[in-house]
Amino acid sequence: MKVSGNWAVGMNVFSTQQVTDDRYSGTDTTKTVNGRYQTLGAGPFVSFKIPGQDAGINFQMNNNFEGKNAINVKSYQLRLIKAF
Repeated sequence: MKVSGNWAVGMNVFSTQQVTDDRYSGTDTTKTVNGRYQTLGAGPFVSFKIPGQDAGINFQMNNNFEGKNAINVKSYQLRLIKAF
């Protein structure tokens, strides 16, 4: 991440991995869903700290480029973050 004044830019890299088998009404469904969910992704972000407000705005783009039992998608998130 690079910080300059109230601005920050950088890259997100993430991995999501399901650690337990799916269950439906107490029944193990591992065989019907063919395994556990896994995904890898990355993308840039930009953040701005709002002066004097203990708050910030964050925008990020993510691209899931590898997956097992998952779809590969691009996502966009805009967040308002406020300390309280």
